[in-house]
Amino acid sequence: MKPCSPSNFACETANRAPGPHFHPKYPSGGIVALPLGRDYGSIFCHGTHHMKTLDLQGNLLNLYVALAMGGFDEASGSWAPFDYWEGTIRYRDQEFSPLTDIATIWPEVLRLRLSTHYDDDGLWSISLPGQSPSAIRAVDQPAGESQAFRVADPIHGYCLAIVWNQFGPEVPDVFESSWAGCVPLEHYNVPLDTSVDFDGVVQPLQVQKAAEMLRTSPPEASQAGPLMQAAQVLGVQVVQIKPQEPGRRWSIQVGTRADSQILASALTAAGIAAEAASHHAFHAVYFEYGQA
Repeated sequence: MKPCSPSNFACETANRAPGPHFHPKYPSGGIVALPLGRDYGSIFCHGTHHMKTLDLQGNLLNLYVALAMGGFDEASGSWAPFDYWEGTIRYRDQEFSPLTDIATIWPEVLRLRLSTHYDDDGLWSISLPGQSPSAIRAVDQPAGESQAFRVADPIHGYCLAIVWNQFGPEVPDVFESSWAGCVPLEHYNVPLDTSVDFDGVVQPLQVQKAAEMLRTSPPEASQAGPLMQAAQVLGVQVVQIKPQEPGRRWSIQVGTRADSQILASALTAAGIAAEAASHHAFHAVYFEYGQA
């Protein structure tokens, strides 16, 4: 089980028992292609924005280092900042904080042949191969030129270089979690040892995004696509969709009580009459078409 804060609605979702699931298929256009040939699968959501690589800090920078190095997978035990209430990153079966433990990335530093130079002004210059460390600035440079970074802490520079080498000057910022839906990562760009309230900060933004999608493309009796897309954003496990009253009232069975509540909230915010209901292990949302 993933350790969660007692107040985090995600505890129930993250630790739910496996069972038969309905697996919707999403168009390949919803996957964000990333450079340099590394296979990221469906790590980033459709409609992703971007953050500046050089602005990354704390455990979010640690996360992007893990993503750049490859093999990050929540389903196999990796943790993103929102998987644990303290924001800890877990990667390759161990806690991962290259900003405080250089040993975790030293093989990658050697592989990339990063060079280090201490400047007269007290800063360190960390450069990728092919560029002299003199007169280096941590700014975007023309395509085709190597990049380098002037930093107060060389470990910080190594982390930035590893991320830049894979992603370039910007990184996608909406992570597709295996349980938490489409998570806007910009809210986790905070210093180390700074917690972020998922329920209070991130979840309302997910509800807002899902509601916008439902308002733009209201669900119709013949097409459940908008509902499935909204569920994807919210991290809701959809089990079954079926009519209750022909052409009017429908139900969508979901995996947990938390799933039913958050999906009902998004439908209601979109102006669609909806209510969540739970009975023992059965959880569903009842809603009416034509109410948007």
